[in-house]
Amino acid sequence: MKKTYIKDFFMGLVIGAVMLVPGVSGGTTAIILGIYDKLIDTISNITVHTLKKVLYLARIALGGVAGIILLAKPLFLIVDKYNFICSFLFMGIVLASVPILIKKARLPKLSIKAVLFCLIGAAIVFAIDLLPQGQMTWGSTNSIFSYLAIFITGIITAVALVLPGISVSYMLLVMGMYTKTLEAISSFNLLFLIPLAVSVLVGVLLTTKLLEKAMKKYAAETFMLIAGFVIASIKNVFIAFPQGLAWIPAILLFAGGFLAVYFFEQLL
Repeated sequence: MKKTYIKDFFMGLVIGAVMLVPGVSGGTTAIILGIYDKLIDTISNITVHTLKKVLYLARIALGGVAGIILLAKPLFLIVDKYNFICSFLFMGIVLASVPILIKKARLPKLSIKAVLFCLIGAAIVFAIDLLPQGQMTWGSTNSIFSYLAIFITGIITAVALVLPGISVSYMLLVMGMYTKTLEAISSFNLLFLIPLAVSVLVGVLLTTKLLEKAMKKYAAETFMLIAGFVIASIKNVFIAFPQGLAWIPAILLFAGGFLAVYFFEQLL
């Protein structure tokens, strides 16, 4: 039992830490760790065996908070100092989750339909990045429209949290709520944070419920769509092509990241 608790906490810690890496989503990390399906099922069916599921989510959440607090600074220092080289390690890690998703799709053979759903997923992520930032900026007054804006922000944030490959920070930028959200967190503005937290919770419950049904009824289409999300998210990690001898460490780190996830997945 204790080993299970420690394992859950560790999984959350890894997700929390990796979420800080630009372009790498918590959903993608959960897929790599082999707990994405369980998380979706747990949240979607929270009313069944509620206490057990709440305790499981609490262990993951505590681990996530610990990962952010303990590893944020060292991770940022490493990424800042070795930004270019680290990007290839992260690309290898992210791409390694694609075969996992394709395996979950349980395709009898690769079909045009499966490829099409993958392309649709990638197109959605690229389309999101074409949205101009700050075009949905809202007022800061405590009016009903401001709270409606916070609610919409929370719902969209929840969707980005649940679906791999979609950047939460970018969605906040698009809505013009990124700075306001950071300010609210730093100043502990409860009038902003409480409705935001409630709307995120509502959004997560709705999204996971729909996603769980889709994963069960349309497994191939859903997982290929998510694979498209993940593949397209590589553009958020990629910086530039290496020059000269820089190709050597770049290729080694890319292969190292990919193989590390591959072998880890074999152990699950």
